[in-house]
Amino acid sequence: MHLQQKSEGKLWIIIDRSKTNNRCRIPILPKAKEILNRYKDYPKTSGKNLLLPVLTNQKMNIYLKELGDWK
Repeated sequence: MHLQQKSEGKLWIIIDRSKTNNRCRIPILPKAKEILNRYKDYPKTSGKNLLLPVLTNQKMNIYLKELGDWK
């Protein structure tokens, strides 16, 4: 997991870019922290080293089709 808590108590996502080998530091804002907390015990993320549930392409395409049909 790329989520780290620094000494001042703020949460950050820290990722090393594969192409450029640069380190990216992205602060977690309060609203994003609320969303992450909502999914921390979610069955599809527990024990899988995921922060949020990941949808399959098939399911995502179904949702996108619904949005496209929505008027």
